[in-house]
Amino acid sequence: MSYVKVRKSEQMRMSKQSELKFVVSLLDDKTPDVRENIINKLREYGPELEMDINELGIVIPEGGAELLAPIYKDYRKKYILARWETALSALTFSEKIENILYLLECYHHGRLNCRNFFHLLDDLKLNFQKLYPDGDEIDLSNFLFKIKGISGAKEDYYNPLNSSIIYAIQNNRGLPITLALIYILIGKRLGFNIEGVNFPGHFLARTYIKNEPVLIDGFNGGKILQKADIALLADKETINSIFDIIDRTTPAELIIKRILNNLINSAKNRNDMPSIDFFRQLLKLS
Repeated sequence: MSYVKVRKSEQMRMSKQSELKFVVSLLDDKTPDVRENIINKLREYGPELEMDINELGIVIPEGGAELLAPIYKDYRKKYILARWETALSALTFSEKIENILYLLECYHHGRLNCRNFFHLLDDLKLNFQKLYPDGDEIDLSNFLFKIKGISGAKEDYYNPLNSSIIYAIQNNRGLPITLALIYILIGKRLGFNIEGVNFPGHFLARTYIKNEPVLIDGFNGGKILQKADIALLADKETINSIFDIIDRTTPAELIIKRILNNLINSAKNRNDMPSIDFFRQLLKLS
């Protein structure tokens, strides 16, 4: 591309951004025709709308955030759908899970803020290493679920943000699968042997003490459960199938489907049909 074409493209983008500031400033106009025209212009702006508003520091007038929210959501959905199958095609467990979780963070927090996903996990890994230079899997559980105080969202359980890694780390609460994945993904960064366990109704993590499997329940403060503990909770008819689940490796695809089902249930709890339809669409693609 020639210098002239690049320069012209930059000038057009700057003009577009300058117009954006003016258009956003009119979001508090109560005239129906003006408001409809403004919303249509914002819908036509393109997928960079949310990023540009944030990066340009454009002040959103009172009531404007509510009008922008559905436009942002539509662009986020398009962004995710365009990248979902590529994210699923990653070869390793960690890459596949992190690719998908990153896209879901973009849905929850927007494309600018979802970048924090990787930074937060990396920071926790570094902080753990400083506190436990020779730490192991159990030390990591203690660090996350006792020292850092990350625990289960026992109130407001169906808040969709409880499925967000960013939200869970920043607010110290999340769903069982969210907390297990924080533990697993930081463990992978440290070379630890931690896996997911698709336990019915309550996702857990599995690691080993002296070559014996133990379950870590991040939702309940990193409680350590052994097979004998599970046996006390199960009846004779289901004990063998439960032990099979505990011993089985849970693939990334199953974890992704469980996350999406949680998001569907959360949306059902709020009667949010657009979100239900979107997550069902992702579920079909998974």
